[in-house]
Amino acid sequence: MSQCSKMKHRRDQWKHKATQRGERERYQRKQHARLQAAPDRVTTALKKTQARLRQLEAQLHGLATLPKVDVVHVALRLFLDAPVQELNRQLAVLETEQKAAQAKQGQINDKLVSAVFCVFR
Repeated sequence: MSQCSKMKHRRDQWKHKATQRGERERYQRKQHARLQAAPDRVTTALKKTQARLRQLEAQLHGLATLPKVDVVHVALRLFLDAPVQELNRQLAVLETEQKAAQAKQGQINDKLVSAVFCVFR
């Protein structure tokens, strides 16, 4: 082999290796950003859902029944905005907050709790 062909072969090998390394690093950067954004999305979804739940409770304080549309909306927000593994944790948090609020008010709003929880269990 001539010196020129050796040099060209080495350069081609280097280019190929650099291309593979760049693709791998780009993929890792994207994956890292995706993984960092996931907890932020879950936290944001939980806060929005809790705010919506508090708003519904305030609106329905004097009503005996809960509109089905609002129950479905809360259930869908919980299901679509959060990964499946986070659902149980969020439901437990919502359940404890709901029970604490009920204990303070002295009123039991079982329809809201049972409607939301029977959708997921």
